[in-house]
Amino acid sequence: MSKAEMNDHIDEEKTKSNKKLGSKEEPMETTMLESTLSKIGALLALGFGEAGSEIIAKNMEKGDDVNPMLPGIKQMYIFGFCDIRCFTDATEVLQEGVMLFVNEIGEIVHGTVDRYSGAANKNIGDAFLLVWKILKDDHIYNKAKDEYSVKNCSRVNQLADMAVVSFVLLISGLKKSRKMIKYNTHKGLNERMPGY
Repeated sequence: MSKAEMNDHIDEEKTKSNKKLGSKEEPMETTMLESTLSKIGALLALGFGEAGSEIIAKNMEKGDDVNPMLPGIKQMYIFGFCDIRCFTDATEVLQEGVMLFVNEIGEIVHGTVDRYSGAANKNIGDAFLLVWKILKDDHIYNKAKDEYSVKNCSRVNQLADMAVVSFVLLISGLKKSRKMIKYNTHKGLNERMPGY
C-alpha cells in the first residue's frame, strides 16, 4: 500500500467515523473497533513498510503467537539516494527553521518520486533513500549459483527510466519551487555559502 493510498484510506475511515458520530445515535462498538483496527493497520503499514506488512499478515494468519523470525522474502529494488548539500552549514544558519527547510524539500522529493512509481523509504536528516520495487515476476533465480538477477525486459527498463526521470525532475522542481526560492536569497545562507 503506497503512502498516498494509506492516507486516502485513513481519510475515508475518518469520514465514515465522523458521519456515524455526527448522527443522533451512538456508533456501535463494532464500528468503533473496526475503525480503530483499520487505523492500526494503516499505521503498521506506514511504520513497517510493505515487507513488514507481509510479515505481520503471516503472523496473524498463524494464530495468537507472534513469530518475528519468519523467513524473509528476497526483493529486488532500484535505489536512489539524495542528500541536501552543505546541510551542516544550513542547519547552523537556519537553526529552528531547518525543519521547515527539510520538510519543504521532502514534499518535492516524495511527491515527485511517488508520481514516477517510486517510494521514499527513509529520510535521515539531510538524506533521502528512494526505492522503485521490481516485480517478483521480473526476478530470475539461478539455483546453481544461488543468486538473483533481474530480467532484461521493458517493464524493468521503464521502471529504471522512471527512477532517472524522477531525479531529473527533482532537481528542476527544487530549482523552480517558490518555497525553495526564498532560500536562494536568504542572507545568512548566502553569507555562509555564496550561491547556495
